[in-house]
Amino acid sequence: PNRTRYLSELEAGEELMIVDRDGNVRFTNIGRVKIEWRPLLLIEAEHDGKHFKTITQNAETIRLVTEKGSISVTELKPGDEVLACILEGGRHFGTLVKEERILEL
Repeated sequence: PNRTRYLSELEAGEELMIVDRDGNVRFTNIGRVKIEWRPLLLIEAEHDGKHFKTITQNAETIRLVTEKGSISVTELKPGDEVLACILEGGRHFGTLVKEERILEL
């Protein structure tokens, strides 16, 4: 394991590196690779005149935070309010990439 690969490139039995949030590294072998096709859901929101979009899996187990707790994305209705963290710049695995922008064409 010496490079990043897509899940579709992996095969059972191959060795891969696992790194935790503290940087600890260990190696293991892949037991099974399973890719499932899932329906997606586009969620659009507005805050202070700015529009935001996110794509989630359309499943009852995917939940958003509200002032009263949480709500499944399958139960969302137009006008529902959810809590969000709004940050500048693009993200790559949660790390800020200031020069990155997402353009919708």
